[in-house]
Amino acid sequence: MDSLKSKISYLKGYMEGLDIDKDSKEGKMFTEIINVMGYMSEKIESLEKHEEEIEDYIETIDGELTMVKDEIYGYEDGEFLNYDYEDEEDDHYIEISCANCNEIIFVEREILNSMDEIRCPSCHGFITFGSKKEHKSND
Repeated sequence: MDSLKSKISYLKGYMEGLDIDKDSKEGKMFTEIINVMGYMSEKIESLEKHEEEIEDYIETIDGELTMVKDEIYGYEDGEFLNYDYEDEEDDHYIEISCANCNEIIFVEREILNSMDEIRCPSCHGFITFGSKKEHKSND
């Protein structure tokens, strides 16, 4: 960035050294071009500063996300922890279709065993369990 500023300063000095009349058409044009270049230089410097701040922020978030992923997935010291996913039962959840809105929801088996009915998260109607799996209206 300093290189750009120094080049703009050089052009200002060069224009002054050429004894171009600043009141002539050419002088006004060159003066305005150099002023616009100075403005652009300031904007570029501001954008570079903001870009560096955003880059630092993203790096911080990435590091924190990595720690969260390691915590969730059991990754420690460069190696995954010994966790056998096949030992987990796949039948913790039961798939149920709401009779009113046909939305498919997954309900934990324990909830089915402990409750007679639940509300559908989509239509807010009741889904009844037991021998009759019917949908009651929301009245």
